Amino acid sequence: RVWDVVAWTKPRALPMYKSLMHEGRPLVELDELWEAVNATYNSAAHREVDMTFLDELPQAEMRDFPPISMQELRDAVANVSSRSAPGSDHLRWPYV
Repeated sequence: RVWDVVAWTKPRALPMYKSLMHEGRPLVELDELWEAVNATYNSAAHREVDMTFLDELPQAEMRDFPPISMQELRDAVANVSSRSAPGSDHLRWPYV
């Protein structure tokens, strides 16, 4: 058969870059990649966290914070563009 000798009908060779590995296996399918990422980054999701190290930190003294009025908030966002990007200099309307 003609297609038996044509290269594009044969199984593809793996690309010439190093593939991601998980538990000694290369990750070649998207489902395998998802399982590896999930197992790696969510492995401690249900473990209890020991927060006792916080007891050793010195307590900062309480400071008064003056209240913010609605008018101050309106004045602060009055000139904000609805197309500006969020960040230290910009505030988008969906977040207000």
